[in-house]
Amino acid sequence: MNSLLQIAKAPLVVVERDGQWAAALRLALGERRLKPGDFGGATLLDVVRITELRSMDDLWPALREQPTGTIALEVTMANVKQFAKALLRLEREFSSAIAFAVAARGLAAYSGMIREAGAVCVTDSPRCLADVCELVALRIAKQADLRGASNNDADQIFSSLPWTELVNRENGMDHEGAKTRNKSK
Repeated sequence: MNSLLQIAKAPLVVVERDGQWAAALRLALGERRLKPGDFGGATLLDVVRITELRSMDDLWPALREQPTGTIALEVTMANVKQFAKALLRLEREFSSAIAFAVAARGLAAYSGMIREAGAVCVTDSPRCLADVCELVALRIAKQADLRGASNNDADQIFSSLPWTELVNRENGMDHEGAKTRNKSK
């Protein structure tokens, strides 16, 4: 079984007032199938754990538990200042987390500024979540790759570095990393 399905469900935190975006994300993620050969026909929803929060203040304790999460932040005319502050705080305190904006329709014209503030993606329609699904899929795949990297992978990378032979010689090893025998007997 692929490492993507072996990992714990990836966190997706949705911070919004009413649950509309979380419901739309569940539908969109449930429709997005992963590669059948590799993942047995699972959907993105099968590998994502959605947590709904109603306040940005609730986000910070949730991120302390899952600092590498993916966050959907609702941005409206009423909370645009709080939204910008949240993105700044995410960048400073939770740099492994990423955030995308789910915006009120009236804010679609400001998507460039929202991205500039730190959102990796902006959508203003619950019916247009293809980019968000792609973002979530890429994020999950990246986290699975990082968790699935073995010590053998690290050893293979280290052995391909140009200075490995020099280090091995200094430590009394041959070019493949095996200890050389002491010939001075």
